[in-house]
Amino acid sequence: MESNNQIIEILDNTNITNPIRIVRPKKEKIHYIEWDVIKDGLNQIDKPSAKILITTLAYTGLRVSEIINIKKEDINFKDGYMEVMHLKSRKFLRRIIPIRDELKNLLFFTSSNLNAKDKLFPYTRQYVFQLTRKFFVTHPHTFRHSFAVHFLRTSKNPMALQILMNLLGHSNINTTMEYLKIVPSDIKKALDEIEM
Repeated sequence: MESNNQIIEILDNTNITNPIRIVRPKKEKIHYIEWDVIKDGLNQIDKPSAKILITTLAYTGLRVSEIINIKKEDINFKDGYMEVMHLKSRKFLRRIIPIRDELKNLLFFTSSNLNAKDKLFPYTRQYVFQLTRKFFVTHPHTFRHSFAVHFLRTSKNPMALQILMNLLGHSNINTTMEYLKIVPSDIKKALDEIEM
């Protein structure tokens, strides 16, 4: 029996007084793509809508459900940020995501003929999966992981983990800390740079 990402194992179903043991499944390994591979792959995509969608996945770390629900009115092109809505525990949560200039220009281009309430990417989750499978032989969530790993590897901000947590929309810092397991050599390098 499954409940909240846990497996409840009944040790003896003939004895109702027998204790129930909760077995937490092992966390899957985080799969990501190196940043230079992503950039090379993006340069190979000749279909503009696919290129802009995958660029948005790679440059923001957004979930697929967040990407396909972005409307033109959610983007502030003047100040360079977007407001993203995500459904979590039956509540809609909103957060502000800054966007890099190169992505802002692409989004401005793709939304130029849209009305304020129109979606930037009026696609299904399945279609986004097909695109990432076709061009990168992976699934969309890999780009979220890739964004997080690249951010932690390259950020020089001492609050990088907290900033990443906010960018990804994690409610618990422990979820964000999972990415630290991927960059131990980078953590050592940062430690070596500290004067003692």
